[in-house]
Amino acid sequence: MAVPGRVASESGAEASPGANGQYGAAGWQVSYALAGVRQSGEHVDADRASESEKVAPQSDSRMRWLRGKRVGVLVVAGVALLVAVAAGVTVLNRLPHQATAAQRSVPPSRTGATLGPDATTTDAMVQGYQGVAVPAFGIGYDVPTGWIIEPASTTWTIGGFTGHGQADEGAHYCPGSGFRAVATLTDSGQGDPAQAATAVGTTAAQTSYGGSGGGAAAPAVELTTRSGITGQYVETSGAWTPSRSGCSTTTFSVYTFAFRAPSGSVLVLAVLADRGTAGELTPAQAREILTSVRELR
Repeated sequence: MAVPGRVASESGAEASPGANGQYGAAGWQVSYALAGVRQSGEHVDADRASESEKVAPQSDSRMRWLRGKRVGVLVVAGVALLVAVAAGVTVLNRLPHQATAAQRSVPPSRTGATLGPDATTTDAMVQGYQGVAVPAFGIGYDVPTGWIIEPASTTWTIGGFTGHGQADEGAHYCPGSGFRAVATLTDSGQGDPAQAATAVGTTAAQTSYGGSGGGAAAPAVELTTRSGITGQYVETSGAWTPSRSGCSTTTFSVYTFAFRAPSGSVLVLAVLADRGTAGELTPAQAREILTSVRELR
């Protein structure tokens, strides 16, 4: 594709791909101590023994009564100790399950603070892809690993639309083509997502593929992203002639997804791809990019 209107950042520095988050875990530990009960014995004075012999029947009866009372106290104390032990075991058996449930209910922490205006990467949603952050619009999307994520100051002019959050691959892979594929996000300035997706796709074809005449836009269809954003999808395809000889491809596709942002404006993610060439972006990969659109947190 041609590259009219592409404005690189002043530094020209490339952003590092990807960012990782860590989660912490917390545990709980509970311990208990149980106390026992000790019953002291009784002492009978020796001087009272002879007297007790004189009244043996009454003394024996009283001693049997005292021994019975002491045994009763010991039985009661033993029962109380068993109850306490049983209660302790029950508590100890139940608490680990309660702690485990509490651990499961703790939500994972956020993976970072609010992104600054110069941020270019975010966590990816699609396995094997890398996340592109577009703080200017509060939106993120994914591109395949190996793509270049340009600095936040890089813009792509699509006719009257200005794209931000650019990612691309295959720079100057063949004579007469700026990139094999490029993605950029723009504010359409329109109120209807279907019209916005069509307008941006046609304009991108006109300005980036010379001689295409804007290609042919397919009817808009509803598309919902992985994060639940619903919008309109349009594929615009056509033939073109590279500005220099030596490039094997002569066809292209522009994939556009228009959706309403939290601010109320209709944003469009446009993916421009040279077709019919080695290493081309497939329609399935383009759909993965478009369905990865989500709000930045």
